[in-house]
Amino acid sequence: MEKIISDADLIGLLSVFLLVILPFLAGVILFSRSGSGKPVMFMIYLSSSILAASMLFSGHIFRISLKGSFGVDLLLDQFAWTFVLMNGLVFLGVTLSRKSSSLPVISFPLMVLLHGTANAVFLSYDLFNIFVCIELATILAFLLIRLGNKPRQVWSAVQYLIVGNVGMILYLLGCLYAYTWSGSFSMETVKELPKLPIYLLVTGLSVKGGVFVMGLWLPEAHGEAESAVSALLSGVIIKIGIAPLLRLAHLSPAAFDLISILAASGAILGMIYALFEVDLKKIIAYSSLSQTGFILAVPHVGHLYALAHGLFKAWFFLSAGDLDSRDMRVLNKQGISKEKWIPLVIASLALSGLPGLGGLGIKSIMFRGLREWQIPLMNLAALGSCIYVSRFLFLPLTQGGKWRRVFSLSNVFFLVSIMILELFLGSAGWSQLLKPVLMILAGMSLYRLFIHGRYGLLPKWQEELVHIMGLSLLCILGMIGVFGL
Repeated sequence: MEKIISDADLIGLLSVFLLVILPFLAGVILFSRSGSGKPVMFMIYLSSSILAASMLFSGHIFRISLKGSFGVDLLLDQFAWTFVLMNGLVFLGVTLSRKSSSLPVISFPLMVLLHGTANAVFLSYDLFNIFVCIELATILAFLLIRLGNKPRQVWSAVQYLIVGNVGMILYLLGCLYAYTWSGSFSMETVKELPKLPIYLLVTGLSVKGGVFVMGLWLPEAHGEAESAVSALLSGVIIKIGIAPLLRLAHLSPAAFDLISILAASGAILGMIYALFEVDLKKIIAYSSLSQTGFILAVPHVGHLYALAHGLFKAWFFLSAGDLDSRDMRVLNKQGISKEKWIPLVIASLALSGLPGLGGLGIKSIMFRGLREWQIPLMNLAALGSCIYVSRFLFLPLTQGGKWRRVFSLSNVFFLVSIMILELFLGSAGWSQLLKPVLMILAGMSLYRLFIHGRYGLLPKWQEELVHIMGLSLLCILGMIGVFGL
């Protein structure tokens, strides 16, 4: 079989083997083992993280093409390495968490396969290969969501599978249009495409990435899955739709304009629903819907925000899984112990941008790159996030508890990771340090004055399966009406 390799060497090929092929081999082997294979998983995730971090620092970029325009095109650049690093760190954190021990043994090979599949998406630079890898990731995520075999989990998994496949049908139509237009599946061809295939590609990926109304499957799937699975869904799996969207925004002005609008709209939508939700895990899921808007708002730094968000949100879901109830009304009455409250609050404050916890650096970079019309909307979404995380800050505390649980391996891992991230994102001026602190204080005050005790005030009809698909199709019509063909 003829292979054409351009701008790559043995290191690039070895990287692809370690990041994609090795996890697949390990996943297949783990299926035949009776144990969980946690040491193997840990080494795979750790090696993936170390490799990605070393490549980021060294600045290595590789371009690998197999069989020309009809085959696989890979781009291992700073953008891809950042997503691979996020993937490795989130899977490491979930593996270190004791909550992963509550999952059935079958989950571990599925997780390894999912890790390798996500890496394949992040490294891919051709439209069709992205389609194949996302479809495989969808199947693996479907199996993970339904692990508990509870009726709601099974239905959530089925809904995720159906909605995801509808999104990928739209994406595939865009791929075929692109190939008919240019004769190649390479993402470079996006620069020359007319607007209609761009609409199809963006809508399909927005479904997978949980963007605006196309992402309304998030609350059900993330809310009903086991907490370790929810951490992976929010920390990594929605990024398999977001990463190609960021690539499209870099390559196509039409995609850039469209994604900018969807980003701001999604940031506001998710924030509004998180304010009035009563289910703890669904609050965090709506927060993910909002945070995808922050990731996409400024595409040239979106990969950095995705790294930070992956760590915040995975820790958030794992901490929520420790609590005795998901109902905020129950938690406000019964309270929670300090060792469960502290990780939840630190993750909340990191998400809000508190200095020293990773969120300040990336939010400062993101806000400096916003378009003028985006600034008031994204500031409103940021203030809203400070309001809904105040729910966790004001939870009453109970007596007792074991303080050593605060220093569990997973908690220490996530805390150290986000602090190192803040360090490498650079220092901020006094005005930038003051803004998030004031915003958090304002959010706490507004929560106590207007939101506290108000739950379930918003309709949920749009989260039904048929409505999610219908809203996705309406988005395409809206794109045509606003931007034309």
